[in-house]
Amino acid sequence: MTAAARDDAIVSAAALAARVADLPAAVVHARCRELLGLTSDVSAPAGSSTLNANGAPLELCLSFSGARCRPRLLVDPGYSIQDDPPRRLALTRRIVHSVAGPRTATHRALEQLLDGVGPRTVDELATYTSGVAWVAVGTGDDGLAVYVDLSPRDQVGSWSAVEIWMESSAQDTAFDLRPIRELRARAIPTSCGVEEDVGGAIRLKTYFRVSDDSASGLEAAVGGDAAQGLAALGATLRSGQPLRDRTALLSVSYAASGPDWIDVKLDLCACERCLGGVSWPSVLCEIGRTFDTAIDRELVVDAVGTMDVAFVGVGFGRFGTALRAPRLNVYLRPQSWPA
Repeated sequence: MTAAARDDAIVSAAALAARVADLPAAVVHARCRELLGLTSDVSAPAGSSTLNANGAPLELCLSFSGARCRPRLLVDPGYSIQDDPPRRLALTRRIVHSVAGPRTATHRALEQLLDGVGPRTVDELATYTSGVAWVAVGTGDDGLAVYVDLSPRDQVGSWSAVEIWMESSAQDTAFDLRPIRELRARAIPTSCGVEEDVGGAIRLKTYFRVSDDSASGLEAAVGGDAAQGLAALGATLRSGQPLRDRTALLSVSYAASGPDWIDVKLDLCACERCLGGVSWPSVLCEIGRTFDTAIDRELVVDAVGTMDVAFVGVGFGRFGTALRAPRLNVYLRPQSWPA
């Protein structure tokens, strides 16, 4: 029964993604299994991932912006290989490069990420209890992202890895890392990533666990306008309740060509401990109104009926000094994942 339950979890996520993307469910299901490293005739094996608190190795992100909704799959390719870290990393690399295809610049950025931030010795690799890197893709040919988990490192090691990686990845102009450094006293890096959009543009992203998601707490890093916008998420979602520890993630992204940040996002944990008893269709529609983003209530009702909300995030791109229209991300995980 547990193998069937894991297979059902993958089917449910793929079916929802296919509905949003208007693609055949079988196509998206095959894509999801490919990313997890599963062959067509094998049930999802046992194993637990640090990607989700319940051990599930996949998430579905619904990204709403304006009147559009785009689905993205996020998986931990090595979740089932618990006792052979080198083989787990080799599988992750193979899947990453398979998804990236022939794009030379993307391969170079991914290698810099995996070599610069990922484990470099057998002892470092052994500290990862599940996959080293997570892979995110659209349901079609619309972008790729790879994120390396920094959680096995201590705070000093995480900060050192981020700065060395960013400095070594600069292409034309050195990055202005002052916004990131403003976070050093009150944030811990949790992952680093390389993202490629549908047009082939590459950006470098770092996630930080922050202890203060208020406008005043974020302003030094991202500026007043962006801080006000990000803080509105917590104000709407928590209705005045205080932020719990380990529940807010701030991401800051730079174009590979530098020098300034081009995107910021704040994700808030939506688990029962942090936001128990929330009526998600109503709350997400309210957040959508706050950020002038259309939310398909029927889609949300169906989504939260088959999957759990793991995180809710709001992000702003930046063009020059002007903020782009916000996007609302809803991260869904399987309701259960028998390990």
